[in-house]
Amino acid sequence: EQCGGVANGRIGSEREPGTPDIDVERVADALFREMYHRHTSVEELVGILEGFSKAPMGCYNKVYLHMVRSMLAEQRFFHAYPIHELELTATFLGQMLNRDLVPPGLMSEALRCIVAALRAGKGSN
Repeated sequence: EQCGGVANGRIGSEREPGTPDIDVERVADALFREMYHRHTSVEELVGILEGFSKAPMGCYNKVYLHMVRSMLAEQRFFHAYPIHELELTATFLGQMLNRDLVPPGLMSEALRCIVAALRAGKGSN
């Protein structure tokens, strides 16, 4: 499966024939960057990932899984996030859970992330 290129946070067929596929990590990073720079809303990104989650196992599905895993792995750095990024990340995780887009194998980690945030209290990163 071809992932294509990334333009304005969108994966598409901008890739020229014969060029290698975009690396999954680079695509995931570009999509997160679009959200954090407010070029793509949280709702739009979650919608994109919902589509990716339904794709057969291939590049798009790998991007979806990588994004969920990397967001959960970032938990140990949340205390250092600027408040704007922390709020976007919390909204992103909440919407992913609301749409049942957190894979079952990662659900316990997502719930630990929420419990840690609740224990930290309001106003803390």
